[in-house]
Amino acid sequence: MQEIHQDISKLEKEQGGLVLKYSFLPIRKMHADSVKDMIIILSTIAIAVLFVSLMNYILLTLSALVNRAKSSAIYKTFGAQTENLQQMIFIETFMLFFISVIGAVLIIAASRPIVESQLQHSMGAVLNPYVIWPLLAIVVVLVIVTSYLPGRFFRVSPVQQFFGLTN
Repeated sequence: MQEIHQDISKLEKEQGGLVLKYSFLPIRKMHADSVKDMIIILSTIAIAVLFVSLMNYILLTLSALVNRAKSSAIYKTFGAQTENLQQMIFIETFMLFFISVIGAVLIIAASRPIVESQLQHSMGAVLNPYVIWPLLAIVVVLVIVTSYLPGRFFRVSPVQQFFGLTN
């Protein structure tokens, strides 16, 4: 095509010996090269959003510890055992996580057409064991950590400390 439609000798003289050649590039490679920057940007945004939401959750949990401490002190005053306190905190944390996961699933289901059109990929393909099991493991670890540590703190702390009655 180049030899038929271009005067190669004239172009070489004009360009000082530089030869113009054409080559084929696979479409997959072209698409992958153009998407790399977008993947990096979107990954950075996703990590930032996850970090902000994690920090928000930690701050909300810490601010709620004051009220939880007083309520656990009241439960201890009325005879609640340490196992009961730990169980109440675990159930409360589990319910909060359960409601959050259900809310997330509903939001994803509501925005499914928009997400699928943007990603040009089916959301059903994401629901596989390689994605679901790590997510469930993370949620279980978070429930255990966020319920065990406050429960342990409230279990060993004396009731007087929560009402400001220390000597």
